[in-house]
Amino acid sequence: MPQQDGSGAATAPVEGALAPDLMLQDLDGELIKLSDLRGRPVLLNFWTTWCGYCRAERSTLQQLHEQYGEDELAVLAVAIGEDRTLLRSFVREQGLTYSILLDEDGRVSRSYKVRGIPASFFIDREGVIQAQHVGALAEEVLTAYLQKVQ
Repeated sequence: MPQQDGSGAATAPVEGALAPDLMLQDLDGELIKLSDLRGRPVLLNFWTTWCGYCRAERSTLQQLHEQYGEDELAVLAVAIGEDRTLLRSFVREQGLTYSILLDEDGRVSRSYKVRGIPASFFIDREGVIQAQHVGALAEEVLTAYLQKVQ
């Protein structure tokens, strides 16, 4: 059951609530806005390069991106407080091709109330959060979450 504000409306970021909109730059400086992705499911993942679990999860997200393609599942990886140059090098070394977004000041991660990383939000085609997960995603858990947004 989603948390509610005083009016009885669901408040984000909780399951069953509209995902807070975000607008962040990717590594090429292009602005990506979450609400522009309505109509397709989104896996929104918060991470850092210094987090071992986050680093290990990168290959899983890359496989998802390759398996589903951008039209069937938008993978957005929000790097918290990372240096653009170092992040670019990491992405190149790892061969990552999904969207890496920069949350340089942590504003977006705070709006999503991220308390631990990696943190993932599974957002359906209407922009509603269907599931959230803190920690590395095991394949069977990931599959169950993806079924909620497909």
